[in-house]
Amino acid sequence: MPPPMRHIAQWVLRPLPAPLDRTALIANDSVRNELLSSLQLYSEIRDLGQQLLKQNGHANSASSFIRFQAYVRQSISFFKGVEQLEYRSSPLLFYYSFMNLAKAAIFVRDPNFPFGHIHHGLVPSSTNGGLSTQFTTVVTTGVFGRLYALVIGNSIPNRAKLTIKSLMGYLSDLTFEYQYLKFRHPRYAGCKYAIGRNTQEANFRSILAINCNGKLSDRFIQILRKEFSEITLDQSFILNQFELTAIEAQYHKFWESKKAYGPNADGRPPGDDIVADSMTWLSDYIYWIPVDNWPFLFSLNSKIRSPEMISMNEFLATYIIMFFL
Repeated sequence: MPPPMRHIAQWVLRPLPAPLDRTALIANDSVRNELLSSLQLYSEIRDLGQQLLKQNGHANSASSFIRFQAYVRQSISFFKGVEQLEYRSSPLLFYYSFMNLAKAAIFVRDPNFPFGHIHHGLVPSSTNGGLSTQFTTVVTTGVFGRLYALVIGNSIPNRAKLTIKSLMGYLSDLTFEYQYLKFRHPRYAGCKYAIGRNTQEANFRSILAINCNGKLSDRFIQILRKEFSEITLDQSFILNQFELTAIEAQYHKFWESKKAYGPNADGRPPGDDIVADSMTWLSDYIYWIPVDNWPFLFSLNSKIRSPEMISMNEFLATYIIMFFL
């Protein structure tokens, strides 16, 4: 049977409650230069850098600042070097840039982060087969294991085995090539979010518009069905709220939360509670989109087999692939 039709009587106007209240930042310079300047604000202005370190538990912020500054400077040096190289030679320097920035981020939050030589935390496969046979193995005592815990909030299993082919499914820049080569469907789906009340009830529900080229994996659908039900929406609602044309809407699925929320005493929808519950349900799968030219606020990412099922996203997948290359 087709999903039930919903006619929305009331939408909750933006901005939505945190963390969905994100807005695009407008700068006078390029994104590249603004990001570099943001890093250098803390690595080159000693007072700000030491203040950041103190806030994160560094007892000797003066000593810690020297180390933090070295990590950031090294990262920027590698990044600027990449811009002078032919693209086939760039992955290695990109990786070392990312790794030093990862060390800086880890060290800021962990004053006990080991000093000196530390393992990458990744070991490449040594097989000679095609792409489908290539993988990396995680060593949790290295940099990547700590970066994973920082980004995801959970530790990655030691000796986790991650295939390169599967990791490529998280990269938005490779979506077309990934499908063209019949590597199956992407492992992420762009998502738009709204809160609405349909004409059949007085309560409010969260509504997701999920893009995955018209198809979601069975595993992904099983995840969603725990807390959401698939619905259909009238095209006028899709256009007005999600800014999707009729052609674009064909590549989206629409889901509403099974939980309904009654209005507050003042008649207003309990937006904070609705968003908080949605973020809890989706927390293992969300990856926040950092660029404004992508039409989605966040993506939902399938877990990856390692062989244990663990969380993965585009940032971490890119990091591993750069190491592998």
